[in-house]
Amino acid sequence: MKNIKKILCFLLFVLIIPLTGCDFSNGGKHKLNIKDLNNIILNIDEICESNQTYGLYREGDEITFEIKFFSGLSATLLVDGTVYRPTAVEAWEPEYIKYTMPDHDVNVVSLINGYDGENIVPTGQFKLTIIDEHDYIYDKPEQQYFTPFTEIKLHSYPIMDADLCMYVDGELYSKQTSIETDEGYIWEYSFIMPIGETILEFSTDPFSPHTYYSFADIFNWVSLLNKSTLKAIEIEDGYIGVDPNNPNNAPIIRYSEKIEDINYNLQVLENEPLVKMHNYEPVDGGWYRKVKYITFEGQEYILKISNGKVLWNNFSSYEYFRFDRTPCNIPDIITER
Repeated sequence: MKNIKKILCFLLFVLIIPLTGCDFSNGGKHKLNIKDLNNIILNIDEICESNQTYGLYREGDEITFEIKFFSGLSATLLVDGTVYRPTAVEAWEPEYIKYTMPDHDVNVVSLINGYDGENIVPTGQFKLTIIDEHDYIYDKPEQQYFTPFTEIKLHSYPIMDADLCMYVDGELYSKQTSIETDEGYIWEYSFIMPIGETILEFSTDPFSPHTYYSFADIFNWVSLLNKSTLKAIEIEDGYIGVDPNNPNNAPIIRYSEKIEDINYNLQVLENEPLVKMHNYEPVDGGWYRKVKYITFEGQEYILKISNGKVLWNNFSSYEYFRFDRTPCNIPDIITER
């Protein structure tokens, strides 16, 4: 009878352990299971035991991996299915990867160009490149590779008198969303990682040099013009940087209400693709064309062309766009050519 009681007490003790959440085998700590057939791990917190079950860490402990430098090769660690890339200190010097221990044992595999020493490992992750030349985004992620459909949130502080646009692979994705925090308002951007490598670019420039634009994309008033609203076209041609008081430099002005000219100019506004000129510096001389679109209600809309480039100006900044088609059609009065 005493033996039966001892057995029952022992079984009860065994059953209580998982219910209490206590792990008497490792004191609530967790292990790193290392597979380093490539021999790229130099140290783990200054103690290295390659290809072994190593270390006992509590949840939240920070672990530092010292990685051998490889020129022309990608040396990474696959930790619990996520690829981590080292932070280089100096060429030919060791690199480092920092990792925060979760609440379970972790498998760590060293990779060189995706090879673990035996096989090519399919990570299922893709590279996300963030271009932010002026460092508007203050919480860029340290990792560069993400699993598809992962939601990524980024933040910046508000910018005076400007929008901060987020472009995805050269196309405008979104502008900022203002959210309130205890410290004040910040701007937030949300992005879902697609299947494939992706480039995020942040800029106060509302136009991307990698995108085709129509005139209506650039000038809001273009959508107001059609055969029913556009009465006349006026063209002024002249030279840049010349003495305006010299009669020989006087601009040439043409005017037309003919249906052929109306239709032609509407087709130009609708069909001609434009591309933003990146880092374009206008020259001092050359020629210009000012196009005036006059409606039946007396409204006038002005389009300026300088040396073949369309000028956009919002009073605080300006951009130039080139006609992308060769040959291209530019605004004109075709009945007087």
